[in-house]
Amino acid sequence: IRIERNLVFPTSLIQLKYLELSFNEIEHLSDRLFQNLKNLELMRLNQNPIKSFDGSPFKNLKKLSFLLIGYNYLDSLGFLSNAGFFDNLKTLQFNKGTLRDINELKKFSKLESLDLNRHNLSMITDGL
Repeated sequence: IRIERNLVFPTSLIQLKYLELSFNEIEHLSDRLFQNLKNLELMRLNQNPIKSFDGSPFKNLKKLSFLLIGYNYLDSLGFLSNAGFFDNLKTLQFNKGTLRDINELKKFSKLESLDLNRHNLSMITDGL
C-alpha cells in the first residue's frame, strides 16, 4: 500500500477502534493521516519500511492504548514526542530496528507492556 503524503482517513471512520496496516510498504506517515480517527484504540504498523514522519501523525489519537510499530527503519522514539495518547498508552511494541534513544518513554505513565527486543541498545539512562 502506498500512502500519499496528503492522504487523510475520512471522517466516516471516526468510530474505528482497530486499524491494521502491517506488512505493507509504508515509508512515510503524514501529519494529518490519522486526524479523524479519534476513537482508535489499537494500531498495528508492524513490518513497514517507515523512515519518516511529517510533524506528529499520532497527535489526535488520545484513546490509543496499543501501538505496534516494530520492524521498521526508525532509530528513535522522537515521533512520539507530540503524541496525544500519553495518558492512555498501555502497550508499545517497537521491536527489531535501529533504536538508539528511548528517552520519550518517560512521558508514558500508564505503560504496562513494552517490547524493545532486537535493537542495539547499549545503555538505559537513569531517570527513565
